[in-house]
Amino acid sequence: MAVFYYFGLAAAVYGGPLLYRATAGASEAVQRRADADTGSRPHLNGPEYAWPLDRSWVVNTDYDLVSTYVACDPLFAERLLADATLEVLPVSLDARVNEGADEVNGTGYDHR
Repeated sequence: MAVFYYFGLAAAVYGGPLLYRATAGASEAVQRRADADTGSRPHLNGPEYAWPLDRSWVVNTDYDLVSTYVACDPLFAERLLADATLEVLPVSLDARVNEGADEVNGTGYDHR
């Protein structure tokens, strides 16, 4: 499966698009290519986004936040939620995704 990988912060720092197309399992090779293209030492953070050609899902990892976010169809979401090896929570489009979101463990801004 062809997947696009995008290094957003690095693109802003180094200029130019840092968008790569590779197979789904090639994230480490893409990382090495992005490092070589930018001359980055140590390696770049990212990629922040990955998605397939058909845009049926997107993964976002923001290293300033605490989670990875997956947008996908309901069937794929059900499979992720059913996987006992993953910590997965469903969220709505208006859900907080910063450090103030965790009201269960007492770190949310509105936690009492």
